[in-house]
Amino acid sequence: MNSKPFMRKVLDSLLPRGVIWKPALNGDFDKLLDGIAEDKQKVLKDLSILANIRNPYLCPLELLPDLEREFGISPNNAINEESRRSSLAAIRYKQNMPATIPKLQRALDLAGFGHGGLGLFVTPNASPPCDPCLIINSGYRMTAHAFPSIYCAGNSLVAFCSQGKGYFLVSSNEAEYKIVPKSHWPLVFFIGGTAFRNLDGQIENVSFIEVPEERKQELHKLILRIKPLGIWAAMMVHFY
Repeated sequence: MNSKPFMRKVLDSLLPRGVIWKPALNGDFDKLLDGIAEDKQKVLKDLSILANIRNPYLCPLELLPDLEREFGISPNNAINEESRRSSLAAIRYKQNMPATIPKLQRALDLAGFGHGGLGLFVTPNASPPCDPCLIINSGYRMTAHAFPSIYCAGNSLVAFCSQGKGYFLVSSNEAEYKIVPKSHWPLVFFIGGTAFRNLDGQIENVSFIEVPEERKQELHKLILRIKPLGIWAAMMVHFY
């Protein structure tokens, strides 16, 4: 097996053909080429590090904190290296959200889930982003019941508000966080009814929308087909 370093193989390939140029094993010429190759190998290693300096998966571990800070992540040595690199990659390679939002909204509209249908709207978590876990755990939904009904009294259609919980819709190869790191808040968009914001523009609540149970799988497939990896859908939907 030829165990020569890569750069020594490069030097050997550059030598003219012929027996006279074939260095004798451990001879002066052989040692000279080894020395040149060793020096070039160091340069090659440095160039490789430089080429991957902004690659979340391949950058040296000692440079990982610098790359995390560049993308707004506070370095946390308590998290294992694999999780840190995966979280960083989700932000580093995320697709442009503004292009995704109208595309998904149009798909929901055409399928009867959005405008003119069930009333589902896609709302990005921005201006500024909020903790999406607080929203999905404290949402409410509006439902209407006509008389006679156990939910209302009288002879007209009555709407009422009730508490409910949402959920995150993620692809099978994505990890779902019970607590979403602050650096990941902008990677979430809500799918539900009206978004209510505070004076700072931050979302405080999103109303629930009622969707028939038989359309649940259809809705999920539609969203996952369009939703970029690393960006989560916070579902403010109640199935009945």
